[in-house]
Amino acid sequence: MGLNTLSISKNADDIKLNSLTNVCDYIEALDIVMTEMVELNDKYPDEIKFIIGSVAVGDIVIHNEHTERFEVLQDRFEEIGQAAFKKYTIAEFKECSNYEAFSEKRARLKTKN
Repeated sequence: MGLNTLSISKNADDIKLNSLTNVCDYIEALDIVMTEMVELNDKYPDEIKFIIGSVAVGDIVIHNEHTERFEVLQDRFEEIGQAAFKKYTIAEFKECSNYEAFSEKRARLKTKN
């Protein structure tokens, strides 16, 4: 599917589900959220450890501005992802020009901690 057409803010908080009009818009939106998650994880690795479905720090969960932001981003990622899967298949996602970069970033974050 060529170039993405979404012209949204590069901030996860500004993404509006109703502005996502095609499969590549959803991938771009997910990538924006994932980028913020990766940046937080890279900047505060001792505070944030990404485990699919949870935010954990060592043996206890610590709530501070970084972990709280990460949780917000994780919820946003889930919200956008659920909406995307209601409309599209993985095969359709893979047709987007930015899918591979998004997928690599997601895999890096999953295996980092």
